[in-house]
Amino acid sequence: MELSKKIKELRNRKGISQEDLSEGSGLRLRTIQRIENGETEPRNDSLKRLAATFDVSPEEIIDWKIIEDNNIVTL
Repeated sequence: MELSKKIKELRNRKGISQEDLSEGSGLRLRTIQRIENGETEPRNDSLKRLAATFDVSPEEIIDWKIIEDNNIVTL
């Protein structure tokens, strides 16, 4: 699942608006909108703030996939 869709789904599950997420995370509303529209991805600090607001770990937001091929590991 794309990160933007996952964040939007978590927000909807929590039953909060983008404005509420903005206030809870300390991120600007426009930043939340850009993340959910897939225009940008949250960086380390933003991801931590979003995770804290959703009461999950940053790892739970990001779908980590490790693919090994010819001794190369990609995320």
